[in-house]
Amino acid sequence: EDKIKIVKIIPAYLIDYINAMEVDFIISTVDIKFDRVPVITVSPLLNDNEVKIIEKFMDTGYVYEDVNI
Repeated sequence: EDKIKIVKIIPAYLIDYINAMEVDFIISTVDIKFDRVPVITVSPLLNDNEVKIIEKFMDTGYVYEDVNI
């Protein structure tokens, strides 16, 4: 089973310091533009749909806006 490993927790203004080789994707609570790796934007209190979006990304490599649960 795939698991998520938290590499770093950083403020959005430090996003440019992320090296694309360090992470497969970013989970953020604020909208950010980052071209080097996919970004999944979630609410501060993760809901079931957002968990499914993350799981779907891990399965397909595509960031979905919504997933029917």
